[in-house]
Amino acid sequence: MLRNTLLVALLVMGATAIPTQRNCKGRNCVSVIVCGNGVVEGTEECDLGYGLNGAAGSGCSADCKIVPVDECVCGDGKVGGDEECDDGDKNGTPESRCDANCKLKPVDPPVCQTCDPNPFHNKCDITTSCITTMPNGRHYCACRAGYRANDIAPTDSRQFRLPFIGQEYRVFVAPGVVCNQLCDNPFPGPDSCREVPVQSC
Repeated sequence: MLRNTLLVALLVMGATAIPTQRNCKGRNCVSVIVCGNGVVEGTEECDLGYGLNGAAGSGCSADCKIVPVDECVCGDGKVGGDEECDDGDKNGTPESRCDANCKLKPVDPPVCQTCDPNPFHNKCDITTSCITTMPNGRHYCACRAGYRANDIAPTDSRQFRLPFIGQEYRVFVAPGVVCNQLCDNPFPGPDSCREVPVQSC
């Protein structure tokens, strides 16, 4: 009686009972197959376990049948596989953060990178000094008068001048940038280092 009650309870829970001779001692012996226990048995085609069967992309349905997994396609607007992003037909366009291969585009460093005046946290190169500028009160790595950044174009966003009264000729650079190249006109004054653009930071 207890065996029949247990069998009915398992059948109600979704288990399948099939006759078997395994570990049987009587004539009415049955083995219970449970979809969701993580073991492929009986007529199950797959069984990833409770909570995984039927999950998106698992390839196994809630009733332990193999289902096709959608192939990941770059440009379908869904991130999958080894994609880092997928903006659909906008991939590779200027307004998208994704390139044409569904990889994140590198982010340009911000213009007018600041520095930390604390000497223990200061990342300015030894050829520069972290100074406070007015009127915004921000700290920037300042080149010596008449100098600009080495080995980068004057228009590179890692170097800039500011509308800083009395220091319009001064070139500022991102932390870590070496500032040891003479400007085209290195003499302090309104015409000094004009090849480096002024930024409104």
